[in-house]
Amino acid sequence: MDWLGLHFLPSVPADGRMLLECSHNPLLILLAYLVACAASFATLDIAERIGHVDNFNARIRWRALGALCLAVGIWAMHFISMLSFQTPLEMHYELPITIASLAIALIAGMVAMEALSHPQLSLAQYLFASVFIGLGITAMHYVGMSAMRSSALQFYEPVRFVASIVIAIASSLAALVLAIHLRQGSGVFHQLLKYGASLVLGAGIVSTHFMGMWALHLIVPAGTQLQPPAMENSLQLSLTIALIVLLIIAGSVSAALADKKLQAKERDLNRVNALLSQLDQARVSLQQVAHYDALTNLINRRGFNQIFAERLMEQKLAEGMLAVMFLDIDHFKRINDSLGHDAGDELLKVIAERIRSATRSNDVVARFGGDEFCILIALNSTNEALHLAQRVMQKMKEPIALSGRRMVMTTSIGISVYPEDGETS
Repeated sequence: MDWLGLHFLPSVPADGRMLLECSHNPLLILLAYLVACAASFATLDIAERIGHVDNFNARIRWRALGALCLAVGIWAMHFISMLSFQTPLEMHYELPITIASLAIALIAGMVAMEALSHPQLSLAQYLFASVFIGLGITAMHYVGMSAMRSSALQFYEPVRFVASIVIAIASSLAALVLAIHLRQGSGVFHQLLKYGASLVLGAGIVSTHFMGMWALHLIVPAGTQLQPPAMENSLQLSLTIALIVLLIIAGSVSAALADKKLQAKERDLNRVNALLSQLDQARVSLQQVAHYDALTNLINRRGFNQIFAERLMEQKLAEGMLAVMFLDIDHFKRINDSLGHDAGDELLKVIAERIRSATRSNDVVARFGGDEFCILIALNSTNEALHLAQRVMQKMKEPIALSGRRMVMTTSIGISVYPEDGETS
């Protein structure tokens, strides 16, 4: 029976005989298992990185690296296991078919990383991804087997062949579930869980290969001359492949570990920056409270005195002129007595806004308390102070609606000019 180019028992040629003198090198089997475990651990570690990376380009890079680690790990496990296969026949492998098997493993690895890039998977997504990945692993295995060239024909026992596919799909499903559930967590126990999961997944990958090998029967034509198997070249090639793959995996795991540490430091730095930002906001709030009037949002007496001293020093150095204008609202106490303090506060807000609208952008307007205001302006001539006082008084003459009444307020203004009237605050 043939299917997709594979030969299945019991369609054995009448002139052929089954080759029973086959075995495996235990050292290379152990080496293949270690490579599979290392690839599984790297996949789990990179899946954890994918789950913690927000940048789209970074996620693409991690997915590509994870697919590479998984693919070369599974492929190297398969090839080392094939090299551990000892037969009394001269054997070699066709390079193009061997490379094709690696390409299939890469496709399966990309599908696995695509599935692991999602925060959660539905049951249907788990099943679809695990079936696709499992079929990819078995396809890689049997394509790699077809690269083996010798005088023997390859036949497969159907039940064991199907069992190898089932094991591959089950292993893929277990890998997806473990990888997604182990993306969150930290500490020694979490790391031990990842080690344990890697051992289980490695066993599943190796089981797929050796179930396929158990299904294999080599049929040699009658009269084929057998010879003792030579293992020296196989051992050297296996060690070389294992070393290269383990270096790739170790580099990937190291990159994931370094990225994890950098991300932790970045989170710490963001927390520090957030704290510094909060401190700056608190400092600004304290400065606002210390130097600004809460009712009118004008500078208070303390803030005014500080700015006054600075502006006075500037004008001394520039030999310029400075004017201080002191304003007092006429009969303001009557408003508080007749309409209440809330109405008086509203009136002060309106007056403050009118005074500010009469001044220039670089003039300083302050409220000293009660109905007392002060304006600080730089002058080119004393007439500027007079004109400003007239603008303020004109603004004050505009009617104000307050508590259902319309009223007109007046103000008294006193002006002192530096350096004519004094040289200190």
